[in-house]
Amino acid sequence: MINIAKDNSLNQIDIDSLYTQYIDDLYAYGLSLSFDKDTCLDAIHDVFYKICLNQSRLKNIENFKFYLLKSLRNRLLNIDRANIKYREYTIEEISNELPFQTQLTIEEDYILTEEDKANLKKVQNIMDSLTHRQREIIYLRYLQDVSYEEISDIMGISVQSCRKMVYKTLTKLRKTHTILLVAFHILYQNS
Repeated sequence: MINIAKDNSLNQIDIDSLYTQYIDDLYAYGLSLSFDKDTCLDAIHDVFYKICLNQSRLKNIENFKFYLLKSLRNRLLNIDRANIKYREYTIEEISNELPFQTQLTIEEDYILTEEDKANLKKVQNIMDSLTHRQREIIYLRYLQDVSYEEISDIMGISVQSCRKMVYKTLTKLRKTHTILLVAFHILYQNS
């Protein structure tokens, strides 16, 4: 957990602990939003730079993970919008929707068994059948354990829309991929 130590009568957040605790989740989320490694790391560092400049904003934050995921997504959206000027763009790029991909990292690839890799491939096929928003909402809800309220804030949709999207996505998946959902659950339960 994050250490909050008294210093000069203000609550000072231990930025190193915050960074260490959440860097992997932030990096995975940034990559899942289809940004390259360098852009993800730059955006993460931008978020932490702003935190260092204005730590007083953090003293009222109850859920650091949510705050960081939302800050990272917003920073990546800003980077993406700045790049739109120099290329053709789609409706998704104009909105708050980013192309969302789930991918196996090199570290995960190294430690997984062949059976896990086969199951992961099946899960990847399931995820590929979903829209970008459906992938992102499932990722945030079940892999990052983010609440519906927080997901709605991160993605800029109402809580009711968030719940409906999760329900409809799971219903779709149950109808078409029941066996593969069990593999997904087993794979991510063990990690």
